[in-house]
Amino acid sequence: MNKPTLEEAILEFVGSDGYEPVSQRHLLHALHIPTDDRPGARKTIRAMLADGRLMKLSRGRVAAPARPNLVQGLLKRHPRGFGFVVAEDGGEDVFIPPPFVGNRITGDRVEAEVTKEDANGRREGRIVRTLEGRSREVLGVYRKQGKSGYVQPFDHSLGDDIAVTATPHRRPADGQVVVVKLRRPPRGHSPAEGEIIERLGHLDDPSTDTEIVIRRFGLAEGFPANVLEEAGRLPADISEKEAGRRERFDDPSPVTIDGETAKDFDDAIAVRRLKSGGFRLWVHIADVAHFVKHGSTLDREARERGTSVYFPDKVLPMFPERISNDLCSLRPRVDRLVQSTVIDLDSRGAVKKVRFADGVIHSAARLTYTQVAQVLEGSKRVKGVPEQVVPMLQ
Repeated sequence: MNKPTLEEAILEFVGSDGYEPVSQRHLLHALHIPTDDRPGARKTIRAMLADGRLMKLSRGRVAAPARPNLVQGLLKRHPRGFGFVVAEDGGEDVFIPPPFVGNRITGDRVEAEVTKEDANGRREGRIVRTLEGRSREVLGVYRKQGKSGYVQPFDHSLGDDIAVTATPHRRPADGQVVVVKLRRPPRGHSPAEGEIIERLGHLDDPSTDTEIVIRRFGLAEGFPANVLEEAGRLPADISEKEAGRRERFDDPSPVTIDGETAKDFDDAIAVRRLKSGGFRLWVHIADVAHFVKHGSTLDREARERGTSVYFPDKVLPMFPERISNDLCSLRPRVDRLVQSTVIDLDSRGAVKKVRFADGVIHSAARLTYTQVAQVLEGSKRVKGVPEQVVPMLQ
């Protein structure tokens, strides 16, 4: 995140909770402005007073003006310099003219003051402060041009190219994907400027695609030490007390059915024909909530990630392997905690009755779609398919 400008530092200070209006001298002292820089800082404060970003009180004190029309949201910057603040409250976006966008870029979380609104509800305003700046590391493709080159960014809000610096010995090859530390976004007819800090690989290399997605969307590859530590403390065995309060679902034996390359097995099924007609279907889902308590370190990390992300050559799981590949993986021939749904269906498959339960299962097999298809096609013996589950599959 870039260091805030003096204007942003002043606005954040005077707008903070508990701020008591002080004189300019005390304000500069509180912000640790060096003596040599104070004449320029006073000039900045005078400009902010003149354009209404600061308010002057008695005895020379300064304060944040009352701003009833403040909107918080993410900035979407256009290559031509203007932008829009996408309001977090779901209201109309706020148009921001170029002078008020400054060096901010798409993805910065900002606070804007609405200064105009037309009869159709279209709003215009200016950004008063940056609440949270996005990373200034951006991705693009290096293009050689004579003895130097430029970078075509994937983020089109940064324009068609970024003027970059790179030493001759570290200059990328044409077509390589690089990481650029952005120094300045585009301004007027001048392109954005930055420095190449990393080379990821050639654009045509499939493994580079994975790295591009991970970097571009800020996906987390590893887990912080405190998250791994909390996962490591989880007990490996099911206590008698926990098992005793749950319902066992061993008959008929449940199975998991996934693709050949699946990495996790978090759902299992079983089915039986009812004597009264129709069927009873059991659906068992790994009981993650038993291990991940609300508000815990694991819970907060999972909320940040939102989901597991699957690539052709790797998986970025939502939980550490201790949970995703062990405690909450419904492996065959081991007891696992589940949330179960028992569904009674008529002969046409219409739902007649549903019941939910905290359960324990002992999966009979880890099956693949190919194995199940072979059973349904009439094969009497399929490698890896226990004989006792064949009638159930049929």
